[in-house]
Amino acid sequence: MIRRTAFLNLLALLALTTALAGCLPAGTRPPGAPAVRNAADGGLSPLRVLYLELALDQLRRFERGVPRLDEQRLGYGALAAAALAAYGRPTGDDAARWTAAALDACAGRWERVACERLLLDLQRITLQYPRVLPAALLARLRAEAATYVAPPGEEAVRAPWAFRETENQRAVRLARCLAALRIEPGEPGSARAAAAAAWGDAAAAFLRAHQRDGWYEAESPGYIATSMNALFLLADHAPQAAVRALAAGELDRLFTAWAQQQVNGFPAGPKSRSYVHWALGARTTPWVAWAWLLAGMGREERISFMDWPGIATTGYRVPPSAVDLLATRGERAPYEIRTRRHIRIPGRRELDTALYTFATPDYVLGAAQAVDGLRLGVSGGEEIMATLYAAGADFAPLYLWSRTRNLRAERWKSWAGQDLTVGHRNVVLARLADEGAQGPEGGATGYAYLSPPWEPPEVIGEAVVARCGDTYVALVAAGGWDVTPAAARFPDYYGGDPAFRGAWAAVPRRQPAVLALEVGRRAEVGEFASWRQWAATARLRVVGGELLYTARDGTRLAFIPGERATIDGRPLDVGF
Repeated sequence: MIRRTAFLNLLALLALTTALAGCLPAGTRPPGAPAVRNAADGGLSPLRVLYLELALDQLRRFERGVPRLDEQRLGYGALAAAALAAYGRPTGDDAARWTAAALDACAGRWERVACERLLLDLQRITLQYPRVLPAALLARLRAEAATYVAPPGEEAVRAPWAFRETENQRAVRLARCLAALRIEPGEPGSARAAAAAAWGDAAAAFLRAHQRDGWYEAESPGYIATSMNALFLLADHAPQAAVRALAAGELDRLFTAWAQQQVNGFPAGPKSRSYVHWALGARTTPWVAWAWLLAGMGREERISFMDWPGIATTGYRVPPSAVDLLATRGERAPYEIRTRRHIRIPGRRELDTALYTFATPDYVLGAAQAVDGLRLGVSGGEEIMATLYAAGADFAPLYLWSRTRNLRAERWKSWAGQDLTVGHRNVVLARLADEGAQGPEGGATGYAYLSPPWEPPEVIGEAVVARCGDTYVALVAAGGWDVTPAAARFPDYYGGDPAFRGAWAAVPRRQPAVLALEVGRRAEVGEFASWRQWAATARLRVVGGELLYTARDGTRLAFIPGERATIDGRPLDVGF
């Protein structure tokens, strides 16, 4: 069951109709006029046209620097070019070229993950922009786009979590098959008509289960976006009205949850299955581009538009209340978000997790509450249990984690049992890298990663202090710290990439790492010099395995990792 308590109640927020006028941050682009016609019927707003034009320009330049585009980018390019061609832009040749290349790349291999994702974009072309392609190519495209796999049967309705593939793969397959059966529906009583009904029942059960329980991969910036891309297609083109409505409802919830806890458009909070290219960069997932399109956020020269054109071609519309919150979250008073999810998937790790987020105008702090056996662990990857995202011009995360090697063999290794955290307002307590061999050569090292926008950290007593704009941090651990450039300390993970040249690693000398992270902001604590002075007095004690820390405001926190936590002597509630 998914439950949330927050400054803004989720369902109430979805019912709001606050206008955007006057709510955009200073210096940002207004969101543009709404579409005259539904995008799924061929209409595009001026801003969506610009989004696709920027995407196409970036993709053309990217294509010149690589031997060939991968399957998914062939689909992205074909869809963007086809949509623009339908709008009247001279991009029909690109649409045809990339469509043909995509069909060649995946011929006979449509069940592969990358090809099935690509097929969603080709199906959207077939359904929305067929006239931009030459007749022979369109016939070839329709033949492939209308293919589907056998329905999963009644078990998918009785036990909607009992699927073998991952969650995002299941969402893609549902969308792919229902779109195929919309392209060629079949006569009443035919096998295709029966398949459409069966896939529709499976999709409805899948979506109702998610409405009840939440999303298994909700904290993965890449995989949840893949699922949402499939939801766009279901909301537009599923043959059944009930499935279309359910898909739109899930999109409403996912967009609103994102708006509540994003910084500069990037989703903040803990991360699961978040691989290096997603965790350490803001250009490899669509969130920042989506924020630009929806709320005029960010500078377009710093945004990657070339992937994920589905949002610019769907008829689905994000609720105005979510768009308003997206644009104005940084103007609101601090608030908390508590989320609890319990999802049982047969044959896979059971998800029972409580997540805590503290959002302020200057930062968003998130932690997975590792209390009484709770863990944020999905199916392997680079789980990050505590995150701090500072607001500013650049992508500026600070992570508490143990990932130190970027070896392919370790990308699927789950570290959820090693990094245990708890959060309360502006403080996180953590024990990192508790299991296995210690040290950078022997397995895991608990540390704080400070991305390049953070100023060089400074050791003061038992604390490391740093700032990023109006956000300050103090990392407190007994035994001292080693603070070095991240690429020098962990070359397997950060070495060789110029994007990490300004990043820092703050490593407690005692491992397993036991530390406190406390965040301040100028509006509340004054100048950074005052923060430094206080940090010199901060102490974290460990008594019988219990972490004891007194925050700057006097709040007393205690944490036995994996067992219990108290705030000023009161048990922390993780049953929300």
